[in-house]
Amino acid sequence: MSRISKELSKDIAKKLLEKNLEIMKKKRSKFEEAVTKVYKKSIPKEVVDISKRGKDYIQYSSMLSVDYSLGWSSVRMTEELPRQNGHRSFTPKGSDKERLVRLYDEWNNEKIDCKKTYEEVKNAIYSLKTYSRIAKEWPEAAKHIPGTKTYLPAANLDSIKSKIK
Repeated sequence: MSRISKELSKDIAKKLLEKNLEIMKKKRSKFEEAVTKVYKKSIPKEVVDISKRGKDYIQYSSMLSVDYSLGWSSVRMTEELPRQNGHRSFTPKGSDKERLVRLYDEWNNEKIDCKKTYEEVKNAIYSLKTYSRIAKEWPEAAKHIPGTKTYLPAANLDSIKSKIK
């Protein structure tokens, strides 16, 4: 009767939540793409023209400082774009601002849910204590125990399992 270590419960939880993490990463990418598009649209045409001709003389960045009042301060963009001198922050306006706030909230909520679910899954696996109990109570998790091939019927972990996408 082998015992489950905290490290193994973390590894199993990560494997069970791979789809959740992919969903979170897609939402982050969607947000970063939107920020890039909005910022790119705000760069004056003259700057874009000059930057094409004088790449060696213009500073570029893939990080963007954004107005703190929006709830985030620094955003990674999907491409390097000419940046403003100094430490001026970018403030999106109107419908762009609303869209970015909505996309950020979707990503941030997914991230919070992922972290919470990860902790719940990790703790549930660790509380089962042994390989045989995991195999009996949660066969989906047992599949991720190194070197085990026994899968018994599942029991009542439905509320935690329902959070795994």
